[in-house]
Amino acid sequence: MPHARGRILRLCTFAAALLALPVAHAIAAATDLVTLAWHAPQRGHSLSASESISRLVHLNANAFVLKIAAGKGYPMTILEDRSQTIGLDARGTCLNVKEDNTRHYGGDHPQDTSSKKRSAITAVALDSSGRYGLLPPLFALDGVMPSPTGTPEVSPTCSSPSAPPATEDAQRFSDPGDAALAEFPSQRVAPGETWTFTRPIRVDRELGSGIMNYTDRLERIEDRAGHRVAIIAVNGSGRVDAVKDLQAKGFKTAPMVFAGTAEFDLSEGVPLAQHYTAHVEWGTRILGAHVGLVVDETYSAKPWSVTPAS
Repeated sequence: MPHARGRILRLCTFAAALLALPVAHAIAAATDLVTLAWHAPQRGHSLSASESISRLVHLNANAFVLKIAAGKGYPMTILEDRSQTIGLDARGTCLNVKEDNTRHYGGDHPQDTSSKKRSAITAVALDSSGRYGLLPPLFALDGVMPSPTGTPEVSPTCSSPSAPPATEDAQRFSDPGDAALAEFPSQRVAPGETWTFTRPIRVDRELGSGIMNYTDRLERIEDRAGHRVAIIAVNGSGRVDAVKDLQAKGFKTAPMVFAGTAEFDLSEGVPLAQHYTAHVEWGTRILGAHVGLVVDETYSAKPWSVTPAS
């Protein structure tokens, strides 16, 4: 039937043309060079960020040890909710960052139902290149007593995120998720390209710390309501030490893995949604049996928002 064959051929030609359209679009996107850069708030404006972190701390051990551990609160869930407000100081040379932090235990039967609230203010020198993240390293919250009034401790130090740190601890990030976008490449990048950097990090304030090596990859660029959004895959690996009292019990340095996805608004120069997971297991031997202290973390950050001057 020649007429039917002709219709089929025309239909196939039309379908092939339609199928070619997404391919052509994907090729164009793959060669689209973009600049990844953080944008500091304008004078009188502020940036708002927030993160929710859940850490499940449990043991990898035999049934006898697990039964004993159950009476000591394991497994336990540590929940941390944080928010930051970032603005320029009066001179326009430093960023003032205020953080509010609420920490409590979750799970079905937490042994401690209280919440610890802390606030602190720190200052970071403004980086004009846009390469370095606006969320600064570790806040001085370790020495801050829980504040029922919410009055923050103030750190007057204004240090550059691009300057060599005086000590490793001075540049340590509170969580691996905080450093996931801590550094962007100096050159423009295309989808599929990667860049690497290293940052000292902490695993909760009571568990451990170490060095994380990050590999970020620009997956694609999306257009959303007039904004160009970069989708970035983040992977990290490192080695972390348990805190000293755990080291005294024989827990050894252990590998940590980290992975997730971030969205970055190229138009506004701030992150959108971020979701990461991390895993570490410190091990020791008790009476010849392996005991692993495991931390499984989930890190979720909401899109940053820009608040204009009132």
